[in-house]
Amino acid sequence: SHVLLKGAPEVVRDLCDADSVPPDFSKVVQGYTRQGLRLLACAHKYEKSWRWDVAHKATREKAECNLKFLGILILENRLKKETTAVIEELKRAQINCCMVTGDHVLTGVTVSRRCGLIHPTRTVFMAELTSTSHGHHPAQHAHERRQRRESNLSSQDDSALSDTSS
Repeated sequence: SHVLLKGAPEVVRDLCDADSVPPDFSKVVQGYTRQGLRLLACAHKYEKSWRWDVAHKATREKAECNLKFLGILILENRLKKETTAVIEELKRAQINCCMVTGDHVLTGVTVSRRCGLIHPTRTVFMAELTSTSHGHHPAQHAHERRQRRESNLSSQDDSALSDTSS
């Protein structure tokens, strides 16, 4: 049986064999997300011994390990023409606006700047929040460990998560 996976690039990367992930993976992801593009990573593995009935009953942990990285789908979702004007009108009415997204943080920041949620010259800070509670998928913990290892690269970056101004 084939196992096909798509998802957030960093999460998919952490489920893949390290030798199947390109060495410039993080640089590529940051480059595209800074352009406001949405990314979906794809991975695959083939389990010859898994018949349909076995594959159907496999746990997520067994299915989502030792995958081979296939690539990244790059998607563009342009803002609607009226978006920026509506946000400006809401601001004039003193209605606070924020973005809630499942996209990569840099995609969210870029789109927020484009539509006026974040002023282009405002400093934005990026933070990683982790949880120690049980019940999380192992990929989340692997992702967190990898991010800590790569923190030197991130700390040199001017990327960001939240606008600290009011």
